[in-house]
Amino acid sequence: MIITLLTDFGDFYPGVMKGVILRLAPQARIVDIAHSVEPQNVIQGAFLLYHSYRYFRNAIHIAVVDPGVGSDRKALVIKTKNHFFIA
Repeated sequence: MIITLLTDFGDFYPGVMKGVILRLAPQARIVDIAHSVEPQNVIQGAFLLYHSYRYFRNAIHIAVVDPGVGSDRKALVIKTKNHFFIA
């Protein structure tokens, strides 16, 4: 299973995120799309996701660009024919 990651996390936290994913799904193939999205810039994150997701069929795409860090918002999951999107 391919899992793509796109975040505004910078350097450290993507490694932690990958560790959690690999503990839960050791067979996962993790692809970093970007972790240098400007903090809280949802438009930039959406642009990068839109222009990259189509190159990974049957993938899970995790995008975390949070304009309200620490808020109580829930995650959004969208399933399409060939993709899962989690934001």
